[in-house]
This record gives sequence, structure tokens and C-alpha cells, in this order.
Amino acid sequence: MPPGKKYASMAEMMDETIKDGGPEFVRSVEEISKDRDAIKTLIALRASQNKSQKDIAELMNCTQSKISKLERSVDSELTIGDLRAYLKAVGCAASLFVTKKNENVKAVIEIKSHFSGMRRALNRLLEMAQNDPEIASGIAKFSNDMTYNLFNLMASFVEGLPESARSETPTISIEAVEFELQAPVWEPVKNRLKGVLQ
Repeated sequence: MPPGKKYASMAEMMDETIKDGGPEFVRSVEEISKDRDAIKTLIALRASQNKSQKDIAELMNCTQSKISKLERSVDSELTIGDLRAYLKAVGCAASLFVTKKNENVKAVIEIKSHFSGMRRALNRLLEMAQNDPEIASGIAKFSNDMTYNLFNLMASFVEGLPESARSETPTISIEAVEFELQAPVWEPVKNRLKGVLQ
């Protein structure tokens, strides 16, 4: 790219820069871009709340220049402490789970992690329900919807399994005043539901 040259568009400038840099330049730009997913998410969260870097710095008890540097960095330079503090400043929290690179294992661990998060959130709802009958009523209605949605989700999941795997999955039928639902469940869930429904 010749110094001082003017371009008709950003795309034209990028095309010439890529040609000048060759395949190695393209790979390095792709690597840098890939390693900025978390940073881009943080910036998007900040922007969605109309907060400036200065606002975030005040909430994190640091300088605006530190936030600027953090937002210009790559994910591999982001510390867990800075990530947690930044997320807290934008009203969010982080969940971290570590897996092997095996995609099958990763998917299972991700589901287990979300399930644990649901359990914690449901326990918080139970605590809120103890102190306010109106909140308790709303939570009870929510739990009915949630139960229905979870059973439908699992039924859809099992229906997507190969036929040979589906034949091994037990099925439970639940009848209620408002709806009837049939969903395959595993034995411990089935036994627990028997106790609840009797």
C-alpha cells in the first residue's frame, strides 16, 4: 500500500492491503479477529447500555486508559479478574467451565453446567417465594410453564435420537387439568415424579 494514496472506499483499501500482505497477512488478521470474540462481546455489552469507557473504569475502580487497552487487546490477554470486573460493571456475570477439546464431552459438560445454573436460579426463586405470596403465585405459574417446556425439550431431543437408542428410553405420561404430556425420561426422574404425583 503506497503511502499517501487515496482510496474510493474502505473495501478498496482492504483489498490492496491484503494483496500487499499476501496469504500470511490474511492468516494473521484472521487469527487476531478470531481471538477477539470475548472482547467484542464486552464492548457490545457496554455499548448496549450506553456506557462509556470512563463509566466502566469508575465501576471497576481503574483508569479509562486501562479499559481502552483492554478493549484493544485480544482474548488471550484478558484476565479472568478483568473479565469478571467488566461483566459486573455492565450488570452481568460469567460462568466458566473447562472441558477437553472433544466436542461430545464439551456438549455434555455445557449442558451439565447450564443445569447447575438452573438449579441455583430455581433455589433463588424458592427463597423469594417464602416471603411474598404474590411472588410465590407467579413462581408457581412459571414452574408449570417451565416443566412443560423442559419435558417438550427432552421429548424432542429423544425423538431426534436414532431409533435403536429411543427404544431403550423409558416413557412417562403425565395428565393434568390443563394439558396432557408424554415425554421419555430416565429412571431416576421417573421415580422421583412418581413420588411427587402420587
